[in-house]
This record gives sequence, C-alpha cells and structure tokens, in this order.
Amino acid sequence: MSQITNIGFIGTGRIGTYHAKKIEHNIPEASVVLLWISIIQKRKHLHKNSLIA
Repeated sequence: MSQITNIGFIGTGRIGTYHAKKIEHNIPEASVVLLWISIIQKRKHLHKNSLIA
C-alpha cells in the first residue's frame, strides 16, 4: 500500500516550478497541494524589470 505525500512549495520561480513538476511526475504518491509566491518576491522581480516604480 502506498502513502499519499502532500507537498507545498514556497517560491515557484523557474527552478521551483521545475522541481514541483519533476516531483509530481516522478513520485506517483506525491500530490503538489500548495504553490505560493510571496508578494514581496513578485514585487522585487517586477521592479527589477522596470514594470513598477
């Protein structure tokens, strides 16, 4: 009998997204249940790309 494993990610930029997809694909009993990108992280990214002041 397999056990369901719930996984949450904080920070899902390019690398975090890659890890989430890889885990969900390669570990059948894993279920990605939370993806969270903090507003501060998003704001820093947008600011760096000159989309906000």
